[in-house]
Parts: sequence; C-alpha cells; structure tokens
Amino acid sequence: MVLVLSGVSARWFPLLQPGCFYRLIAANTQDPSVLIGCAVSGRRGVELHADSTLQVRTDWRFHTLTRPLLLLHTCTQTRSPPVSTLSEVLDCSSEVVCFQAQVTDRISVTERSRGSAAGVCAGVRLTVCDQSGRSLQVYLDLSHTPYPPGLLPGNTLLLSAFQRRVSRSGGVYCSQLPVSSLTVTSLADSSCVRPPPAPMMHLGVWTGSREQRCFVGRVRGHVVCLLLLQLRWSCLLCGGLYTQSCSSAQCGSSSSVFQSTVKLVIDDGTGEAHVWFSGAQVRALLGLADSQWEGLQRALRVRGHIRVYPRGRSLLSLTCRKQKAQRSE
Repeated sequence: MVLVLSGVSARWFPLLQPGCFYRLIAANTQDPSVLIGCAVSGRRGVELHADSTLQVRTDWRFHTLTRPLLLLHTCTQTRSPPVSTLSEVLDCSSEVVCFQAQVTDRISVTERSRGSAAGVCAGVRLTVCDQSGRSLQVYLDLSHTPYPPGLLPGNTLLLSAFQRRVSRSGGVYCSQLPVSSLTVTSLADSSCVRPPPAPMMHLGVWTGSREQRCFVGRVRGHVVCLLLLQLRWSCLLCGGLYTQSCSSAQCGSSSSVFQSTVKLVIDDGTGEAHVWFSGAQVRALLGLADSQWEGLQRALRVRGHIRVYPRGRSLLSLTCRKQKAQRSE
C-alpha cells in the first residue's frame, strides 16, 4: 500500500518513521472501503493490496502503536533477501531478485490516451550497471503510484523483490512487482575520480556476440540517418505533458522540465545500430547554439511537444538549417 500525503495531510509525513507501526483512523465515517485502493473484503475486514494507492484525507489521523498493542505476527520481522550483484542477477535463474546498481540512463515510457495526441507517462525504463560494466534494464509501472524521486543518472539504487524476466531474444531485464521496493542508497558524487573509459567496440562483433551484448563500450562511427526527433516539456512530478500546466487532472504540479530525444542510425563500417540520445547531446547533434536551443524551448512552451518523423536521410541537416533560419529572422 502506497500512502499519498498531499495538501494539509502532508503535515504527517515528518512524523512517520521507518520501522514503526501506526494506526490510520478515518474520521467521520464507518465505511471501511475508504481505506483501500483496489478491493475490500466485507466478510473478514479490510483486505489491503500492496499495489494500491491510498490518498490520505485531511481529517484522517495517525496514531503510533506501542509494542503491547501490536499483534505477535506483526512484530515478527521478515528476513530481508540477500542482495546480489548485477552480474549475479544476469547469470542466475531466480525469478525474484534483490540487487544494488547505479543508474546510467532514464527514459519515460508513455502511452497514448483516447482523444489526446500526446502521450501520458505510464512508467520509467531505467538502465543500471555495476563496476564490471554489465548493464540491465529495469521497468517501473507508475500508472497507479506516484513518481519516485531520486531516479537520476549516477545515483545508486537498492531494488528489492523485482521480477527477473527473459525477453524473446534472450535478454535479461527486470520488472516491478506489487511487493517491489526501491531505495536510493547514495547520490552521484561529482568529486569522485571518474572510472576508466569503456573499451572500444565494433558494432558487428558486439551485436553478434551473446556474451558481450550486456557490456558497456564505446563506438566510433558516422550518422547514417535520423529516425526520430522529439522535444517536449514534461511535468517534473508525474512526467506528463506540460503546456501552461500539467495535462494530468490528478497532478497539480507547477514545475516542468524540458526533455529532448533523438534516435539515429550509426554505422562504424562493421554494422549499424539504432542509438538514442537525450539532453544536451541533442543540441550538439542539431548543431544549434545555446541561444538557438533556448529559443526553441521557449517556442515549444505553448504547444508542449513536437515529434518529427523523417522521410529522407537529409532531415538532420534540413532541421538544423531551418532552426538557424528561424533564429536569424
């Protein structure tokens, strides 16, 4: 169960401590169904589901429970599963895993809603790695839960009770379960000495070898064509489309962030690969100056987003020339 504290009810947040037990009292009602997010069992009390979200109302109260008031089975501490390394997760056969890794990339997963051309944030795809250089993708379903803070590149996460899955192509990835939990154990430290650069790789060898496809490497090649260009303002809280305000009726955030994504075809002479770029890398690929890039962001604030699907291999240079011409005018 995920408790959402907003508005006046947020005053309870500093008082709630991990490892303590509390009784949540819903005032002015005798209906137990107000304390659930998904389902209720009227025969034997309230049935809580871990994947549900409950909005705490302003008149509800939290009471701290002492040891004598607790049931014996609630006091029993469950043993935490052993924390595995990322390499152990990739090589093991367990279905549910617990591991610690560092975030290297974060991509919002959107889905189209009826009557709206813009996508709604339904989750996040994280790319995590460890010191060995091997990487793993983790999918978080945020359709019924708030956006968790701290999912930034460079931060170290502890992922508990995540499902280990294998794709049709044989790749290993992890997805969220109702009992899964995510904790930010350490923040990115810019003062630390950077690790040595990843080894140079050839696309032909990299894609053809099953043993090396999970490793991080460097590739030197040229841009063949542009497949997708997307620029959008996103809500800083829920990740939805942001114009003058957040497009989600359930989110009242007034903060937004500019996101840019481009998908290119890279060829190094041994093979081709589809590569995603985001952030400041997109500005460099488009050949725009800082002033042009800032002007483009201001122009998109009204519409909120733009997607460009190419029809030829000269779109990249045409886009750059078009933006430069607009800025000079």
